[in-house]
Amino acid sequence: MTHRPKLTSAEDLRRRRSPNRKHVASIKRGVELDIALTELREHRGITQEQVAAQLETSRPNVSRIEHEDDVRMTTLQRYVMALGGELELVVRFPDGQRLTILGAPERPARRD
Repeated sequence: MTHRPKLTSAEDLRRRRSPNRKHVASIKRGVELDIALTELREHRGITQEQVAAQLETSRPNVSRIEHEDDVRMTTLQRYVMALGGELELVVRFPDGQRLTILGAPERPARRD
């Protein structure tokens, strides 16, 4: 027979029933990023295979990037560059000040 802890208050019951808000927010951000990256790639008419070739990785790895809930900034930069774009990061402060940070490094010159 398993022993189940007895709830001691209505607050305990609410705490056990409601999911961790931070965890839910993390999942939501991951889903939003997943949709954004996939839609961005599809909007550009580029396949996962083409992105994989640009990143010198596998198609399953590109899929993993698109479904990742917490993508590193450098990975996101490389992904956007593989689509032919440049990542730009905008910081907005409560006082209305905006700071634009160009996130994409200079592309190295090709040697043909």
